[in-house]
Amino acid sequence: MHPEEPPSISDAYHHKYSGKTLLLKVSGKTLLSEEMPALIQDVQSLAREGIRFIIVCGAGEQNTRHLKDYLAQIGQEWTEPERIGGRRVTDERQMLHGVLPACQSIRSLFRQSLPEATMLEPEQLHCIHLPELGFVGDPESVDRLGTDRIVVVPSVGSDGRQLLNVNADDTARAIAAQEARHLNEAIFVTETGGVLHRGSVAPLLWEEDIAADGSHAHIDVTGGGGGMQKKLCEAKRILRHIQKVVITGVAGIRQEIERILGSGTLVVARSSVQCEPPPHDSADDAIFDALYRKNVVSKNFRPRSLQELQQLKEHVHLLKVSNSILGAFALVPHGSFLEFATMCSDYNGTGVGDVILQAAQKAALLRKKDLYAFASSPESAALFTRNHFENLGHVSALQKEHPTFYEFLSCVRDYDVSKRDPCFCMWRPEVFSARK
Repeated sequence: MHPEEPPSISDAYHHKYSGKTLLLKVSGKTLLSEEMPALIQDVQSLAREGIRFIIVCGAGEQNTRHLKDYLAQIGQEWTEPERIGGRRVTDERQMLHGVLPACQSIRSLFRQSLPEATMLEPEQLHCIHLPELGFVGDPESVDRLGTDRIVVVPSVGSDGRQLLNVNADDTARAIAAQEARHLNEAIFVTETGGVLHRGSVAPLLWEEDIAADGSHAHIDVTGGGGGMQKKLCEAKRILRHIQKVVITGVAGIRQEIERILGSGTLVVARSSVQCEPPPHDSADDAIFDALYRKNVVSKNFRPRSLQELQQLKEHVHLLKVSNSILGAFALVPHGSFLEFATMCSDYNGTGVGDVILQAAQKAALLRKKDLYAFASSPESAALFTRNHFENLGHVSALQKEHPTFYEFLSCVRDYDVSKRDPCFCMWRPEVFSARK
């Protein structure tokens, strides 16, 4: 690619992720699925781009299959094992004829399909024994995680005396705590492709809406045996240490890295959102350009000349969590005013609009300037008024109703209301401060 040529979105995100470490938790069911070869290929391809992977393997499906085969051989019936807190109670027979053979089969799978990976031994996954659950361990730490480009962590650990069954979600949480300074994010691969809400994958969840037990304030995640609730519980715990957790499907691993909006559910804390003013790098510019073009096509933005677009880009602020861009807006100076322009996000309907507006208000407070914005729809007007903007009515009526703004702001006088007639919304820091 020529140095002056803008990068594609996938190139931009490869640039942002190069040198980063991702924690990838894969269920035992996924390891046995027809999608597993595609997942392996994506990991290999992305590793060549300079991305490191720590892969944590679940083994529930393999444990069940091996134990069922053993019971069939001795003529006994299978019964569903008891679970406590998402962990499978494991007796000696289950350990010998389910857990350990399952661990060996997973190791064989990775040796054949991902030979360049470093396979850790059970003794390198250090656990506390939970005797009330049988042969079950609670992971504490893992050796040799920073050694190679791809590291695979087993489904069996050790307390130094005996091998123990471990839950992969628990292992992921322990690794996040241990490797907090080095991990970019954790990715949980699940069959549903994300957290389902009303039949669709919810693109963004705020950690503050998740209770300590994994239940969600607005979404029912208690079905399906509580598996998603357990994931959200672990996601909340992991977010104490790192900034992002993604719950997605197999294809979502690559999409999480190569697209503005992945196909899964991003889980972040509002407190982790950072507002980054210009200047940005070429990757940020490429991502903003893509967001801008998308919003012009959908008629959320009016088309801008190259000169106008360049002016916008000189004043664009990006909302980020780590290296993920949640949204963008521009604060264009006009005398004692700032025009709040081109608010955009692919996470619409998640409350991110409020977060964007509040970030813009903080920036305006620091500069001691008033904000104004053109609201092109009733929904956007409601968003502004909800965040303490005053709706002064349609632009076409400002000359009569609010002549001061009309005369002072050329962008108002020159607005072509024959094409669209948005509402003019104003926010004043002194009014905002008085309300607080």
